Amino acid sequence: MQHQITQQIYPVLQRMLPQGAVLSLTDVEKLIQLPRIENSGFDYTLSCGPLSKILKMKPQEIAEGLCQILHENSMKPPIREAVADKIFVNFTLDKSLMVRDILNTIRKQGENYGKTSSGQGKIICIEYSSPNIAKHFAVYHLITTLLGYILGNLYVFRGWKVIRLNHIGDWGTNIGYLISAIQSEIGKEQFLKLYRELSAEDFLQRMQDEYVAINKKTKEFDLKQLQSLFQSYPVLLQRLEKGEPLDDILEDLKHSDPETFQLFNQDYSQFKLQNPNPYRENARATFVCLEKKNPDVWDLYEKIKERSLDVFHVLYQKLGISFDSLNGEAFYIDKMPRYLQEFEKRGVVEDSRGARVISLDDLPKNYRVSVPCMVLKSDGGTTYLLRDLAALLYRKETYRFDRLLYVVASQQILHFKQLFGAVRKAGFDWIDQVEHIPFGMMTIDGRIGSTRRGNVVSAEDLLLAVENRVREIMHQNNLENEQWNRENQSDSKPVLSPKELEQNAPRVALGAIIYQNIYTSRMKDKEFVLERALSFTGDSGPYLQMVVPKMNRILLKHEQRNKTPIPEHPDYSLLIHPSEIQLISLLGEFSPMIDKTIQVHELSILTTYLIDLASAAHRFHHDCRVLQAETEALRDVRLVLTQAVSIVMCNGLKLLGIPIPEKM
Repeated sequence: MQHQITQQIYPVLQRMLPQGAVLSLTDVEKLIQLPRIENSGFDYTLSCGPLSKILKMKPQEIAEGLCQILHENSMKPPIREAVADKIFVNFTLDKSLMVRDILNTIRKQGENYGKTSSGQGKIICIEYSSPNIAKHFAVYHLITTLLGYILGNLYVFRGWKVIRLNHIGDWGTNIGYLISAIQSEIGKEQFLKLYRELSAEDFLQRMQDEYVAINKKTKEFDLKQLQSLFQSYPVLLQRLEKGEPLDDILEDLKHSDPETFQLFNQDYSQFKLQNPNPYRENARATFVCLEKKNPDVWDLYEKIKERSLDVFHVLYQKLGISFDSLNGEAFYIDKMPRYLQEFEKRGVVEDSRGARVISLDDLPKNYRVSVPCMVLKSDGGTTYLLRDLAALLYRKETYRFDRLLYVVASQQILHFKQLFGAVRKAGFDWIDQVEHIPFGMMTIDGRIGSTRRGNVVSAEDLLLAVENRVREIMHQNNLENEQWNRENQSDSKPVLSPKELEQNAPRVALGAIIYQNIYTSRMKDKEFVLERALSFTGDSGPYLQMVVPKMNRILLKHEQRNKTPIPEHPDYSLLIHPSEIQLISLLGEFSPMIDKTIQVHELSILTTYLIDLASAAHRFHHDCRVLQAETEALRDVRLVLTQAVSIVMCNGLKLLGIPIPEKM
């Protein structure tokens, strides 16, 4: 409906434009929304505030002027009335026309309802997931995986060609730590035996155990050596002796006393030079061998990576997620020299105490960073940032993208500012097409977890725990529904067979997990609480999943009882109940909500809309009898509305990657 309203008011607003000002049809359509106040009597509202700068008029003057011109030129359907209210214009529509237009469009377009070709001919790359090899797929990787995947779905729904990138964490000193531990603690022969005999999952667990163990030994050596250094910092020593992790102590100090933190860092750096840690030195030496592709070290590395990808693939299949590229950090190692040479040639790389850096403090405000970015260490070693620079330039050359999104946690905001700033300083203006999509963390029982400390919560563990709880809840629901049907001599409550229960458990579990990762602002930290995630009464994945089976059950009952299809041309004028009108208005909002979601890459906009739609559908089902309607004509048109709800909810859930159970 917004489009039809826009088509009528846009020419009027064009007449009000000052000379040289530009106002697009899309800009106007975005300002037309459902009323702020429920049951206001109006169907849509135009906010004139954002038009004020463009039209060089006060919002109230715009609202009054627009209404005056509309009334003078006699309004056309679907607008029946336009009323100025301060900075708003409230529209009343011809309800029967609105109802017919929305429902006919949904029936005609079906699974394509809400889909547009606005991005046709454009390419977008989206980097997401990016788990580290030799470690279990942790819960904190679920958010990036789901956010990136769903954003890709939305862009496909808008006609873009989406290239999905999984930048696997398959390089770095952490690999050196693990391989050095394998060489010293396991030995190559035993390693190969584990590789041959263990399942991929068990093999990965063993590698993670070895990684945790070598990190523990490294820390213990550090702490033992650090006792003398900490004598100068008694408060820190006291916490250290209580057994608190050094990382936590330093993180607290960084925020509570930055000056002391800086002093300690200087002393700590000097101390490490004078007291080298043999585990750390061994890990660095092993990583150097890896960089030089030493055959023995490289063979271990390849087998670890192979088994890691096997485990990741199983999880991705469960999540229904795939990628166009699995090129990790290692892929760009041999490409770095060429891109570094390009930056050197452009004169943006400078020397800093033997290291090579790019200063970013002289850039425009959007790209300015006070901290320079290091591309080469003083010992000639490459940096994570240089690998990301190589990846970014390679992707632009290879995919010729129109946009690129990095769906990476908010802890990396500074890193991406440096990355984008370095590219901007080198004169690559296309960096404006690249955006970091940050997000907050997900905790389980208040824990994020750390692989180094061995307390990481894996995504597989979470899936299994949620599935088991879903089975318990659905079994209990089954018993209650059976009893209700028996007592009321009815079949209106769904009862699932053992096979259906088993099929539904992973689907409902996945729906619960997906929803809990995306239902609030992406920048907000989230806590996964099992009972809240599995609520069947609102603001959860299962609450959304219930809608389609519920609507389809009504349609199936009609088909079984009457043996007649839903009529092609029902009497839409019969849909006048407030619950019906509100539901239909929401159905018409589906496509605009997708646009709003994409505009700010905020999935909570779409999830909130779908929750509102589900609530309105349940209210309609409660307030308006469908199969037992007063007349056949009313029954038929309510069946059309029921079918439309099923289609739109189905389309929305597919975009979110939430499975739809056949029966629930």
